[in-house]
Amino acid sequence: MLVPLIAAIMLLVAAPAAVAGDRTLVVEGGQIQERWDPYLEPDIQPPEPDPPPPAAKTAAQGEIKQAVERAAAKGSLSEHQHRRFTRILNDAHRLYDRGDVGRRCRSQVGRVLGLMAAIAARGSLNASRMPALFLQLERNIEFWEQEPDIRIGERVSFGKDPLLLQHYAGYGLQIQPLGNFGKANGLWTECQERPRDCRRKMLHRLLDSMMRVASRRGGFKAWEYWFPFGGGSPPWASGMATATGMQALSRGATFFGEPRYMKAARQALPIFRKPPPLGVRIDSGRGAHYLLYSFAPGLRVLNAFLQAITGLFDYAKLSDDRRAHRLFHAGDVRARRETPRYDTGSWSYYALPNRNLSTWDYHVLVTGFLENLCERTGARVYCRTARRFARYSRERGGPPPPGNPGSGRRCGYL
Repeated sequence: MLVPLIAAIMLLVAAPAAVAGDRTLVVEGGQIQERWDPYLEPDIQPPEPDPPPPAAKTAAQGEIKQAVERAAAKGSLSEHQHRRFTRILNDAHRLYDRGDVGRRCRSQVGRVLGLMAAIAARGSLNASRMPALFLQLERNIEFWEQEPDIRIGERVSFGKDPLLLQHYAGYGLQIQPLGNFGKANGLWTECQERPRDCRRKMLHRLLDSMMRVASRRGGFKAWEYWFPFGGGSPPWASGMATATGMQALSRGATFFGEPRYMKAARQALPIFRKPPPLGVRIDSGRGAHYLLYSFAPGLRVLNAFLQAITGLFDYAKLSDDRRAHRLFHAGDVRARRETPRYDTGSWSYYALPNRNLSTWDYHVLVTGFLENLCERTGARVYCRTARRFARYSRERGGPPPPGNPGSGRRCGYL
């Protein structure tokens, strides 16, 4: 049974003042510094993806190298990309031959190589995915060579690039799409509400970084995940992360006057028209449910669904894209029917059909998402359910006791 992957992601839609902030590590000038990031929610649950297979250096080298050479032969890579990717791959494998490199460094980089090799073996390491995956590999080499002190779930950035990678148990540092787009939304919100504190350059750099790590998934733009989770093999995608990305990019397009951000958001829209495992759409009656995970069609997570249609609503409003309006409407029709089913009468269900109860954090989270949709649409079901869920929190007065059905393993914020 799949259980929650997100923990405390209120920064997606809340104003920065509501964000508690969290410690991050910044790699710069050959040193790792600890800094406080006011745009991040604390990651209160440690990541726990599926157990990794043993690292296989030789196999990884061959599979990845062949994929790079095939892409170069087809003209899908520039000469600069070909040289850069080859250099990064060689740097990774040289770690195994250096006597001054610790076992932990070899293991972490080896696992990242193993993931890339598995993707290549399935024929999925195409040219569009290489920029993200080789950047991820390069960052892992730079980070683990320094034998850092890092907790599971901690976020890391490098130099002036605000792109966040997160430490996942057994898989090194992984690019975190939802976390990055959530931070972009937090930065944008501050620019709207407190212009004097607006960090325009950071927001611009973060959106540019996310543009660079986008890939092509079945002909459309996507921000994919590169580690296995819940039986799903990478690369997989998230309806919640994609809609949050479209929300952040369309806001950035309007704020900076840069149409390329809006174009990128528009190119990601087809994920909401495609069924799994390519897309996240499940047709149901007159509407459609948008999945949290493209590999899990049977899991219906309310908070993820609500944030997906919220992101579609905001993108549709800013872009005036008729297709997005239709996709929002299809999701909204379904969400209005599904939402009451998550109300137990005294608390909320995290997901159906397994009826596992929300943890305290998820209950607060879904309440906020319902309030967002109430504000945007005025729909009675969203407003009424938000009030009921808020009342349950007040009546309970604190988190539910340990061992409630929703307290399973989860993986940072997706």
